[in-house]
Amino acid sequence: MAEQVQERINVRMRNLDDVFHNMIIALERLESFLIIKSKSDASKVKQTAVKSARDLHDDAKNPPNEESVFGEVQLQCSTLWFQTQMDDPKLFKKSMEFFFSDLLEWYGGREQLPYDEVEMFVLPIITALSHQAESVIDIMATTDKYVKKLRRMEDLSEKEKERAVEEGFNAYIRGQHYAGEQLQKFIESGAEVVLTSHKRGTAIDGYKRLIDAMIKLYDDAMPAKIVRKTVETYLPAIVEQTPDITDVAIEQASKNKVEGNPSDGGNKSTDKNDDVSKNRGNDAPVDKQKGTPSDKEGDKPVDDDKEADTSDKDGFLNKIKDRVIDTAKNILGLSDNNN
Repeated sequence: MAEQVQERINVRMRNLDDVFHNMIIALERLESFLIIKSKSDASKVKQTAVKSARDLHDDAKNPPNEESVFGEVQLQCSTLWFQTQMDDPKLFKKSMEFFFSDLLEWYGGREQLPYDEVEMFVLPIITALSHQAESVIDIMATTDKYVKKLRRMEDLSEKEKERAVEEGFNAYIRGQHYAGEQLQKFIESGAEVVLTSHKRGTAIDGYKRLIDAMIKLYDDAMPAKIVRKTVETYLPAIVEQTPDITDVAIEQASKNKVEGNPSDGGNKSTDKNDDVSKNRGNDAPVDKQKGTPSDKEGDKPVDDDKEADTSDKDGFLNKIKDRVIDTAKNILGLSDNNN
């Protein structure tokens, strides 16, 4: 019985590690895209997940664009939310301690780069990883409010819908097939799970950077306070080692920034930071108890958002059905004779 329990824990942690690794892949792809777009100096920026064995992207066949790299990070945040549904409080706490520390160590390696949407995505990541959101819709709402509003299916043309569903389903099948094979090998090996490190800086440097970025990028102290509260909850030693970062200090720094008298907290602030901050518009207030972004009382999580319509009114799903099935059979090595 004990062996079965341990095997389930190993499988759960292996799956969570895979999903978190995929999220870092998505972050690094976004990071690379923004580096090229802004012509930043990234000669020493280390990549820890892109082009790893678990990176299944084929950029030659499917070149990344702005919509795809942003959408992928949001998708991985949503997937992460599903993986952090745990019944064991101790396992959940241990998991959060490792993955939040790993996340800070990853952000700690961005010292050469200006603050941008990569920092902004820490809010949806926090919401997903700590499983504070009630649904995936909340993750999407957090991205819309604190990063940028991404196009939904209802915003696409018929041809774009066909392509999005077909490409998305095929990518899902490939990913699930590969993950299933690797998980089976892992179970058969009887090995203990080894969690992946994405360290490229120190956790303290990552923490300081995120606090400063939240202050510089938003006209509201709450995003920085969310980061501090999350770190205080799961990595209290880091907060103890940075006694100058308090809620009061954050509020004062945010006030100085809004009033046009920003203090230099030791991290770089560039025109790029100011441009990104201006493009944010009005930010939503934040739920102080949960530590996650929320809207004003009575508002919906996403403006004018409606319950998802799963009907195929335009018939585009039926149009691509055969192509999708054929591709799935090819990926899985199936044929009509094997059915």
